[in-house]
Amino acid sequence: MHHIHLDEHDEVRMTRRARKNNKSKKRKQRPIESVYKYGVEVPKNMAHARRIDAANNNTHWQDAAKREVKALMDLDCYEFHDNGHHKKLDGSWQRTTLHMIFDVKQDLTMKARLVAGGHLVDTMDIQVFSSTVKSISIQLLHIISHKDQLGQLCGDIGHATLTKKFMYHVQDWNLEKKKGNV
Repeated sequence: MHHIHLDEHDEVRMTRRARKNNKSKKRKQRPIESVYKYGVEVPKNMAHARRIDAANNNTHWQDAAKREVKALMDLDCYEFHDNGHHKKLDGSWQRTTLHMIFDVKQDLTMKARLVAGGHLVDTMDIQVFSSTVKSISIQLLHIISHKDQLGQLCGDIGHATLTKKFMYHVQDWNLEKKKGNV
């Protein structure tokens, strides 16, 4: 069973799965089970990352998080405002959460990604598309460029970020010594 929310033109704005019963179920607090990848413990959140770093007498996970935040700051992904600024925003803005996702690459590089809580954002008005290229297409392009004596360039997308400003996040922690809210 689903709840369907309509807009003023009677078009579907949002759908949500309805709960089977109205009783709110409290989640049991379970200890964080350690996940290991390539023999390295992968943290579940920032507090877990700090505990792992303290246990290992290093700051590898915290450094990965700082690199991610610095890269996003260099791309001007965030605006910082005084407390209460979000109360002045119009209805086109949506509140969401931010959290770190951690991973270990094959070369044992520790990666952190700052991501928004997509489950809190209505994406009905946002065009979402992600594609991949088949390897046969790349091979054909190599053959064509070699035949026509064309040079080949290779690139990588380091950060895929939002281009439309429609989300805000109220946070009380400090990003790169900049106080305020993101």
